Amino acid sequence: MPTCLASYNVCAIRLTRLFEDGEPDFGNDAYSVHVPISIAETPNTYEVPAIQQANGCGELCVDVPAITTNTGYALVVTLCDNDFELFAALSGGSTISTGGNVIGYAEPAAGVIPSPFCVETWQQTRQGDNVGTISGVQQYKVRVWPYVVFQREGVTQENATTPQLWNGTTGANDQIGATGPYGDWPGPVNGIGAEWYSSTLPAPFCGMIALAS
Repeated sequence: MPTCLASYNVCAIRLTRLFEDGEPDFGNDAYSVHVPISIAETPNTYEVPAIQQANGCGELCVDVPAITTNTGYALVVTLCDNDFELFAALSGGSTISTGGNVIGYAEPAAGVIPSPFCVETWQQTRQGDNVGTISGVQQYKVRVWPYVVFQREGVTQENATTPQLWNGTTGANDQIGATGPYGDWPGPVNGIGAEWYSSTLPAPFCGMIALAS
């Protein structure tokens, strides 16, 4: 039987660095988990033009409608914290350290292409007045984009908080593995995205850590 739950909030984002071909990077500084402020997702589309032809009497003898297809998504990831290790990885830059502590990051030289990332988000779920469950176990809605390249968006410094915005462009990834970088996906993601219910919610942390192979 299908389970239909409503989703709300966004309680975690997991960003996993990939090699250029889309395989997970099992080295150091491989992934990070945060509670974001927001994730905005806008489809990128391609329209196949309509084909229409009138006959000699002015009537349409061929009328093929236009077809719009989804080629990927434009993401805007808004973070609350300044995580310099993550920023360096997203941009292709480098960290700045003193006394063994990361205190900043330097943006890359012009023309440097940053590493792609796999991006996953977790939302809470409800079923009417109740927490969303399957077989009595609380569920979260997971949204996955298996291949995303980011660029930092501009910010405004003013009498307010300064959220950190990152623009991402998504694509398909046939090198991510049938169960994802962590072996916790319920099935392969062969297209530009997927979503499902999960009973686990990753814990946020600052910085990036290695991904166990």
